[in-house]
Amino acid sequence: MTEKRKSVMLWRKWGLPAGVVLVGLVLVLNMLLIYRQYQIHLQEYPGALLRIFGKRELTAEVVKGDTLVQDFWLDRGAVTGFSLEFATYGKVSRGNAQVDLYREAGDKRLGQWMLPGEEIQDNQPHRFDIEVPIQVRNGGERFRLEVRSPNGTTGNSFAVYCTEKDLYREGTLAAKGVESTDLVLEVYQSDYPNVKLFFVLLALFSGGIYAVSCLYLRNVRTGARQIPMERAVFCLILLLGTAYLFVMPPHSAPDEPAHFGTAYAYTNRLLGQEGKDEKGYAYVRKEDMIYNEAQKSPTAYSYQLFWEYFCSMAKDGEKTTFASRTVNGVWPLAYLPQIVGILLSRLLHLGGVPLFVLTRAMALLFYAVCGYQAVKRIPFAKGMLALALLLPISLELGASCSYDCTMLALSYLFAGEVWHCIYKKEQIVWKDWLLMAGIAVLVVPLKIVYWPLFALCLLIPAEKCTSVKSLWAGRVGVLGGGLLSLLAIRLSSMIYYLTRTSFYAAKGQWQGISMSDVLAHPAMAVRLLAESFRSQGDFYLTTMVGGRLGWLDTEIPDYLAYGFLFLLFLAAVKTAGEKQYIQAKARLLAAGLSAAVILAIFGVFLITWTAAGADRIDGVQGRYFLPVLPVLLPCLRSGRLMLRENMDNVLLFGAVLLHIFVIWAAFQVNLLR
Repeated sequence: MTEKRKSVMLWRKWGLPAGVVLVGLVLVLNMLLIYRQYQIHLQEYPGALLRIFGKRELTAEVVKGDTLVQDFWLDRGAVTGFSLEFATYGKVSRGNAQVDLYREAGDKRLGQWMLPGEEIQDNQPHRFDIEVPIQVRNGGERFRLEVRSPNGTTGNSFAVYCTEKDLYREGTLAAKGVESTDLVLEVYQSDYPNVKLFFVLLALFSGGIYAVSCLYLRNVRTGARQIPMERAVFCLILLLGTAYLFVMPPHSAPDEPAHFGTAYAYTNRLLGQEGKDEKGYAYVRKEDMIYNEAQKSPTAYSYQLFWEYFCSMAKDGEKTTFASRTVNGVWPLAYLPQIVGILLSRLLHLGGVPLFVLTRAMALLFYAVCGYQAVKRIPFAKGMLALALLLPISLELGASCSYDCTMLALSYLFAGEVWHCIYKKEQIVWKDWLLMAGIAVLVVPLKIVYWPLFALCLLIPAEKCTSVKSLWAGRVGVLGGGLLSLLAIRLSSMIYYLTRTSFYAAKGQWQGISMSDVLAHPAMAVRLLAESFRSQGDFYLTTMVGGRLGWLDTEIPDYLAYGFLFLLFLAAVKTAGEKQYIQAKARLLAAGLSAAVILAIFGVFLITWTAAGADRIDGVQGRYFLPVLPVLLPCLRSGRLMLRENMDNVLLFGAVLLHIFVIWAAFQVNLLR
């Protein structure tokens, strides 16, 4: 036996185990490094026992004789300090700030701090440290903060930031001219005990899913019994989606607070209660305000709260208004999974955090079921559709309260169904047309720009229908149904956006670009479009797969984002010996429809978000291109570029491996924020 032959045999025998062990070691080292960074971070930024924060306003100017009194409750921990946020109206304050901390029982003063007026920083939190930590007694106890100015005078003192309304149900602020509000306050301790539990659970999850994936890949290589692709995708969506559900705490998904409030308002109506107030804020239980829009950028404190209230219960009693306005002009069915989750939670009297978990879990289950059906139906490139479903941003949205979960799930299901009808199914019946038309009716009003994608049904051959009449009835039902539902729900808003001539762009206070401006200066629109692709092309690609999760503030390393792009490309390529399926006519139509959607996305943001004089179109994110993927990527299939063998299972394994590192990267960003 030659040396080369021996080397090949050794590689086949030991190459995979060695690779598994090596990657496992890298994963363990990554976990340990993140934990070490977190411990160092805590030394500079102590953990918070309590955080009161929301939309802010100011108390009246604190002058001599005024006292602000904020009481708060702590049920455990050792207090090492607290912070308040002051305002001096952009000038140097001559009034000193005196802050006293008391145990409310017995009025025992625990500390006093004097902050000279010239040291008060405008619009900045100031930290007050406690030299000897104050241990909270067993069973919890109430504390009181008092803020006054011994020498402040009108026009020459300071104010303190407070919340716009009462967000903290365990205490309140007593101050001149202030009602039902709280001071913007953080109370510190030396650590977040519950975060360590997050580390343990996340490490166990990572190790478990990595081990199972390695065993699955080994079975594939040895020819053992394999799991059908759709079942593997269903299981992975639930497993990985659950990880994103926990690692990205409540309201961290894009626009999630507004969608949560909207779904909640619908459950109020189902229970015979008033849905929202006259300003558009949904009525929710006070227990559901543990998280609000102000906490949309997760921190270690978000994880602390998560576990602290994970098993909490609540009564469907006193209501308050949620921090974000509801979304107008949306079908209730767009929030069906979320409505079911919230309704079940309220009927079971679950607390704020379990309510949110169950709501997201119902959304994830709906996304997984639609993903299963989509992969099962598509006759080719199953791995491509599976990877599109399993992108980090897809899973984050799939496990969220946003209607993007419903929109994405149904868009992928439509792609699987329409390709199935075009190339696999022998006879198209009314149920097929009804499914596609129903999806169009639900999706198009949510995102107007995706209507052209439904024109893919034009590729369904006439010979597969019972008659030409039924073929055109089906096409009209799909395209016309989507258009009619759009006009029924969004006609007034469409007319407004298309006809307005003077407005302020959503990004700031600059004059926006109207439709009349675009028609009068089409070259300007083309220039902005070209510059957007030139300067933001990398941003669109990385955010399309999840290079920035949350509100674009949880940044993932670029090599992980490009890893998913590479896997997507490989999954779309045809395998040697596989049927071609996509021919020139279909490729041309699919590419044209995808281009139309992409142009429509840029067009919408041009006339809604972009300010006059901007150098590119603002507001566009890569996640808006997700529904285009299962229509555009099949265009890569050709007889010139092929893989030697089917690699779908290997690509799924690669996706799982990348996901483990993405989840830890997101966890790291949130911990160290």
